[in-house]
Amino acid sequence: MLYKLVRVAENQRVFWYMDGNFKGVLAPGTYRFWKRTQKLRFESYDVTEGEVVLPNIRYLVREHAEVLNPYLEIFSLEQSQVALVSVNKLVRRLALPGEVIAFWKDSTEYTVQIIDLGADIAVPVEWVQAINRSGDVVSLANLTKAMLPITVAPGHETILLVDGVINRTLQPGRYAFWKVGRELRTMAVDKRVQEIEVNGQEILTRDRVSLRANASLQYRIVDAVTAVVDTPDVAALAYRSVQFALRRMIGAMTLDELLADKTALADQVQTQVTTDLAERGLQVIMVGIKDVVLPGEMKTILNQVVEAQKVAEANAIRRQDETQSVRALANTARQLEGNAMMARLKELEALQSVTSSVNTLNVYNGLDGVMGQLVNLKD
Repeated sequence: MLYKLVRVAENQRVFWYMDGNFKGVLAPGTYRFWKRTQKLRFESYDVTEGEVVLPNIRYLVREHAEVLNPYLEIFSLEQSQVALVSVNKLVRRLALPGEVIAFWKDSTEYTVQIIDLGADIAVPVEWVQAINRSGDVVSLANLTKAMLPITVAPGHETILLVDGVINRTLQPGRYAFWKVGRELRTMAVDKRVQEIEVNGQEILTRDRVSLRANASLQYRIVDAVTAVVDTPDVAALAYRSVQFALRRMIGAMTLDELLADKTALADQVQTQVTTDLAERGLQVIMVGIKDVVLPGEMKTILNQVVEAQKVAEANAIRRQDETQSVRALANTARQLEGNAMMARLKELEALQSVTSSVNTLNVYNGLDGVMGQLVNLKD
């Protein structure tokens, strides 16, 4: 045959080339091409697939736009633009800056949403939601190149830095930001209550007694930027603040003052630490003095002092009891004097007390014998 027959179905479009050069688009129908020395090449595309994916699409659009416009819907992105490409209401991919997007006209339901990266570095919330709804349908290749997803857990806050400069702070939730043409970095901040133990602090009191104090601190970060960016180590800062406050307060007290009221010491330390840490973006919840440990010889001396005090208190109580007993006996004697009936009752009480410890008691001559012979009573 002297010609080449090309048939194009209703759902097809054909790009044809001669000697490697693009010549045009074939709509549905039958075509005949003379067989000549020139090389003919035909590329067939299914319009139901929607998007036209060609490695040389940028060149074709630039050089042959008038030929392609009747068949293709073309979107050319600037270097500062990205586009979200959706087919049948499902996101398929993210187009990067400078990319060309082409769809066959009237082939399928598609949308191309274009956004300028210079307007806002935050990815629109509706874009993030649309990408999440698409699931496995969306291509992740360009998403990872263009977007930085960030998830902030409850009780945390994240600082976003753009090209080394703080841009914003993020509360718990899910976010995404454009990283095309810029460097994005994040700093996570734990804003939950933290606890630090400040143990084994060797300190001299005002009266030169050496002791060891143990304390604990509970705090939380309220200003993430001040606390994290301006302070290399927040925990170390909080530790040193409690340590220095302990040394200042205990060094200004005598041992007796300290032992008399440790609560007052804790209140003073907490007031000082609260003031110091508030300037660094930290809120003090509580400062507690767990214990104050004295040297062995000092504990022995204190134990002796306490023992002597307790012995003196016991002696004083004993003397008070003896005095009260003597007063009671004197009162009883005055009441018995001149009252024979009451004296007789006291005799019977005494007899009952004596006989309560006797196993066998023989009584002769009745009650008179008991009173006269067992107990010798004188006027």
